[in-house]
Amino acid sequence: AKNLHCKADVQEARAVMSTKRLDFGTIPAGIAKERTFLIKNPGPAEAVFSFDDPPESAAGGFIIKPMRGAVRAGGSMEVSVEVMGVPPGGAPGASVELTATLSCTIRMGKPLKLPVRAECRVPEVTVEEDEIGFGGVVAGATNWQPLTLRNASVVPATLHLDLTSHPDVLVGLMATDEAAEAAAAADDRATTVIPDEDAEESPLQLISFPSQSPPATSAGLGEGAETDAGAQQQAEMIGGRHVPKVEEKRIYSVLVPPEASLSLKLGYAPREAADLMLELPLCGVGLPPAPALRRVVHGEGLKPRLQLSPVITQMGSCILRAAVFPYETTASVTNMDTEPLAWQIDTSKMPSDCGFTLSPSSGKLRPNESTTIKIAFAAVQTGPVDVAVPLYIDDNNKTPYLTPHFLANAVPPRLTFDRPELVLPSVPLGHTAKASFYVIN
Repeated sequence: AKNLHCKADVQEARAVMSTKRLDFGTIPAGIAKERTFLIKNPGPAEAVFSFDDPPESAAGGFIIKPMRGAVRAGGSMEVSVEVMGVPPGGAPGASVELTATLSCTIRMGKPLKLPVRAECRVPEVTVEEDEIGFGGVVAGATNWQPLTLRNASVVPATLHLDLTSHPDVLVGLMATDEAAEAAAAADDRATTVIPDEDAEESPLQLISFPSQSPPATSAGLGEGAETDAGAQQQAEMIGGRHVPKVEEKRIYSVLVPPEASLSLKLGYAPREAADLMLELPLCGVGLPPAPALRRVVHGEGLKPRLQLSPVITQMGSCILRAAVFPYETTASVTNMDTEPLAWQIDTSKMPSDCGFTLSPSSGKLRPNESTTIKIAFAAVQTGPVDVAVPLYIDDNNKTPYLTPHFLANAVPPRLTFDRPELVLPSVPLGHTAKASFYVIN
């Protein structure tokens, strides 16, 4: 037998953490929060690290990403620590403190330890209104009522409002300008709405909707409530192939700042004569249902004297083009009363640069008689457009009976090719080389 002697010169690995303690402070319960730190390698050799599994409890725990890795000499690596906890019972105002010491083993080096701490507190959110009552609302119209949320805790509150099962109920932010809010409540003038560039910072966000289409702005008006001219033209181009309908999920994320109030508005847009009675579907994210958020929402949908279908017309994405070649769709007006009715859409309130034209915009209808309105859109500038105009009946020019909306998204023409370059085949002298490519709209 022979012995083989092996000898190696191993350098000690060195590693340090960029912080000596990781304190999350007071955070909302049920919401995951993340902090990061660096593992630095000041030594001449590579440092391979590995974290032990952090302790867990019934109230929550910590998650480390990545659990192991290698840091080159003179380099550093970012490590994130995520924490989420909920006090037992999840009562508003309750809190739980999570503490741990993260142990990190360094191969051929000294181990590292990092104390971490977080206090998870349940937000104390209440609804200031005792109930939300819409009263009688004509089918096709919309009635808005205030919904005020008060957060008395020192942490922000994230709530979810699930309106998937209630298509007749809408939600929006209450206007801060009292003059603008009064004008909007009166619904007596046209508006052009352009979303804010910082919309992602809005305290009210739609977080769930079909992947095949953008979130519907007229959610709650039911089948047939919208007409998407862009979708109709696309269906004609593909031969009218049926596209399966995807159920629309309308879940809103509501963020209430700490020790502050958030003013929302809840709307009721009935599709037909029916009663509305439900419990406000509002709950804290990751928390059990709170009695302070339970409120009754009720209203009554009334049979309309004049029916406009659709009340909200969405043209979809439309490219800029000359006014002589507009995008077109139609809407119908029907007299549902037992007496003749005169109707008028006040197009003078429409902005001159909105791109929409209506024909006809007024008329008289006998009982059960209908007429068709031709809606044309030719964009003059890019961007989303939302135009609302009042519709009057019986020569009453003071109070709008309905407020139809016309929406479109004007985009510049965009053409592309099906390949980045075109290479012609090699041919003998005197012959023509040919190749083809596609231009895609």
